[in-house]
Amino acid sequence: MSVGRAWLAAVGALLAALGCSDAGPKTESLSPLPPDRREYQAFRLAHPELHEPNYLPFVVHRLRIEGSDEDVLATCRWLDERFPLAVAIDGPQLAAGIADEDHPTPPAVYVQAVERALAHWEQELGAPIRFRRAAEGEKPDVRIRLLGERAPTPEDGKQVLGMTPLGDACRVRGGAAAGGRIEAVLSAAEVRVYVADEYGLLTPEQVEVVAAHEIGHALGARSHSPFPADLMHEVARDRLGARRLSAQDVRSFAALYALPSGTVYARRRPGEDPPRVAAAPVTGPARLAEKAWDGTQYGFSVRLPEGWAVIAVEHGVAAVDGFAWDYDASLQILAVSVAGIDAYLAQYGAAHVRKGPLLGRREIEIAGRHALRFAVEVEENESVEEVTLIEAGEGRVLLAIAESPAQAYAAYRPWLEAPFASLTLHGPQPEAKPAR
Repeated sequence: MSVGRAWLAAVGALLAALGCSDAGPKTESLSPLPPDRREYQAFRLAHPELHEPNYLPFVVHRLRIEGSDEDVLATCRWLDERFPLAVAIDGPQLAAGIADEDHPTPPAVYVQAVERALAHWEQELGAPIRFRRAAEGEKPDVRIRLLGERAPTPEDGKQVLGMTPLGDACRVRGGAAAGGRIEAVLSAAEVRVYVADEYGLLTPEQVEVVAAHEIGHALGARSHSPFPADLMHEVARDRLGARRLSAQDVRSFAALYALPSGTVYARRRPGEDPPRVAAAPVTGPARLAEKAWDGTQYGFSVRLPEGWAVIAVEHGVAAVDGFAWDYDASLQILAVSVAGIDAYLAQYGAAHVRKGPLLGRREIEIAGRHALRFAVEVEENESVEEVTLIEAGEGRVLLAIAESPAQAYAAYRPWLEAPFASLTLHGPQPEAKPAR
């Protein structure tokens, strides 16, 4: 079981049920998960203009259309000519016991937080994404209701701070098309944002984050990003997630709005999901990309495995042998602010070794620096995690985490270790480490 697929399973458990009705044949909106690598590869062949990495498979809607023997996975978004969307923002009426009587928070500050969230989407996405305040008496395209009550807690430890029940928003006309399009468009949406949790009022900044996330659903995202660093990852009480749209968020919504609404992503039999397809097994000697990934701002540069998807992550880079949301082997290299290898192990070592049996540990030299490498068999998902720690100087350690399925570790290992021969460290040479 790959780490990528483990992420999918976790995300699938978190999804909220969204409805989708029609103005013609009866339809039912279902969760499109789990995404399938073959479906996406086939779709990319037909749409090579889309930029990677993105989480488009999590954005599309799965529609069950009455009278059809297939479920249709398709985009469902606002038509370009509908922009700028008319938005109504209902300010909160604070319930008794929530407002701080000594230091009252004007409801207008929460309305302003929503306005900032709307402006952020406009700035990051550009055309056609535009909003305007609905005129008095005008029926809005999107209504954003700020609720001055404590957010509900459907599960222990999880409070739903925002929701976008699409209901009648996605309208489908006609039947299941034989070609690459169906008539499916968004026509209305209601966003609900709670301004309080069990501890009291949220800050305007927290409300802005929740509102920005829900606006993404109102623009047509059916599900959530599987990556915690993205704004469209699920927002939870104590982890409000990213404060702004990530590059991956932008690419995913740019892909959604580059495609005509109703573009068929894939088709599936009702009640059936395709079996997971592993990445093609690696063969032959390891090959590296010709051009090095430049991480000068993090103090290193490195050539990554040829053909692997490269993903920018906080403090470094990751490479995977599939798509960002579905892969078998991965390599992350991060610059960590810690005094040295011993200090890292003292603080974080137990988190690695408690995952399973230690397969080996050895001291080596990489890029002229002292390094330590050890591997752990992760019993939970039958994988191997290989950790490499490199003294980088200036109070930094390079942390590299390589992962692969346990049964394929021997084949992947050369590909996961070859990049270190190309590693270039920028910065002063640390003091020599005494031999052990």
